Amino acid sequence: RMLPELRIRFREVTASSFRELFSLGGKIFISSTTTRIANHTEPVIVSSILSNSWTTVFSVPKRLIDYVKAITITATTGFMPMFSDLQGRGDTAQIARLYEQYTRYILLMVIPFVSSTMVLGGPFIRLWVGEELAAKGGNLVVYLSAAFLIDSLQPLVWRLMIGVGRVDFLVMVSAVGSLAYLVLAALLVHWQGIEGIGIAAVAKTVFDQ
Repeated sequence: RMLPELRIRFREVTASSFRELFSLGGKIFISSTTTRIANHTEPVIVSSILSNSWTTVFSVPKRLIDYVKAITITATTGFMPMFSDLQGRGDTAQIARLYEQYTRYILLMVIPFVSSTMVLGGPFIRLWVGEELAAKGGNLVVYLSAAFLIDSLQPLVWRLMIGVGRVDFLVMVSAVGSLAYLVLAALLVHWQGIEGIGIAAVAKTVFDQ
């Protein structure tokens, strides 16, 4: 009713259209799956190498950073259909302008949040869950904040590339980076304790960029 000019035509359902849809969707699935595996394996690494009690220490700074990440995710959601629409019109110049302009705007919004988390994360955790957990996890929140800050340098890159349907390189980087991150995190936890997770996270985001 909203778009009366559109009609459903079953003859448009072809093998090529299915391949196009499932090719893009499959690549994004690979990237998101490896990323989720990495995220959900972190507490397993901590508990298996250190102990279950350290998993609690790890989860508090991790959750704090996840709350800050949600701000960026929310701020960038609407750009993907916008980039897709402009790509369909062939207006690559406008895509470039939007990407450059709003990357700066989002960074101006995100950097104060992340910087505050980096500086005040330890004291905030002390108020949130107490002195003991803050003493053990204070440095970890600094590393995780630094990793998120590096990752935020290109906040629109995934929105852009999914919008224009060019994700091959990003998927490869994401998958390789996530798997390498797990190996590095396990090694560093052996040597550095819980802070090894944060150091590995910084190394992964540097690799991704």
